[in-house]
Amino acid sequence: MVRLAIVGMGIRGKMYANAVLKHPNSTLECICDESLERLEESRERFNVKIYQDFSKMLEENEIDALIVSTPDFAHKDYVIEAANKKINILVEKPFSTSVEDAEEMKKAINENSVKCMVAFENRWNMPFVKAKQLAENGEIGDVLTMVASLNDTIFVPTKMLSWSFRSSPGWFLLSHVIDLGCWFSGYKVSHVYATGVMEKLKSMGINTYDSISTNLVFENGKAVASYTSSWILPNTMPMIYDFKYDLIGSNGALKIDFQDQMLKYYGSMYQHPHVLGTPVAGYLTAAPELMLFDFIDRLTNNTEVYPNETDGYINTLIIDAIHRSLEYHQIIEIEY
Repeated sequence: MVRLAIVGMGIRGKMYANAVLKHPNSTLECICDESLERLEESRERFNVKIYQDFSKMLEENEIDALIVSTPDFAHKDYVIEAANKKINILVEKPFSTSVEDAEEMKKAINENSVKCMVAFENRWNMPFVKAKQLAENGEIGDVLTMVASLNDTIFVPTKMLSWSFRSSPGWFLLSHVIDLGCWFSGYKVSHVYATGVMEKLKSMGINTYDSISTNLVFENGKAVASYTSSWILPNTMPMIYDFKYDLIGSNGALKIDFQDQMLKYYGSMYQHPHVLGTPVAGYLTAAPELMLFDFIDRLTNNTEVYPNETDGYINTLIIDAIHRSLEYHQIIEIEY
């Protein structure tokens, strides 16, 4: 039985807690959050021990693995403390919003020989899983070009996330897209160039980018990618997000569009209900839930976990380079 703890009981933390309780080989031992209100709500919902003091939680409980579902910028201290106590880790993406922090996290994980999975959940998202299978089977030949857009409605940075001013469409959205590019192609990014707009949210007192567009070159020209992410789409969009991903190969192409999930709702407001991830007969099928189940199974079987801290560190390197390109208006080479 894998004994888990969670730090960060926001939307993601609650989702993970529910999934842990559904897995036949895991238990939720305890949870931690700065908010006493969230803790009390979670104690009632999940019947679990609660802590505001993270160190005390680790000291008082036998834990096999920690889920870190805190905001983008707040992963480092929890990851390092858990690693130093030989506790395995599932940490939200991005791994870190700082290259220096990511280096320290990676070092602690490696020195303590613990397993770490970074929550790039789209590797468990069914359309991407199928696309990966087709690409690996040679159905499109060599991956040459990738074009993608991942956008959120303005509800996300203005209402859903109280800390959006400490993140960006790069860290919050492009981290998904870039991980998929590395996963699909099997290549490392050699250099990037990016442009961005900072108008709408700044006028609302949220000092971050509205949108970021970036061009990536993989291994000096083996493949290229063009990615755009924005989080100021109108709230009248039929879904809270709009995700499109094209893979163009030497012998074919794949097009993925999450906006059309085969169901349309016509009522007080036109909507596209989120079909992917719908529970079936009590079984959880959403990508983050399947990812967590895989993590638990790999801990049970003592097998390697992927994507790991190295994948997370590389992702941070790339997105940091994108932000430096935005700042200096120049091409940035990735130094591994």
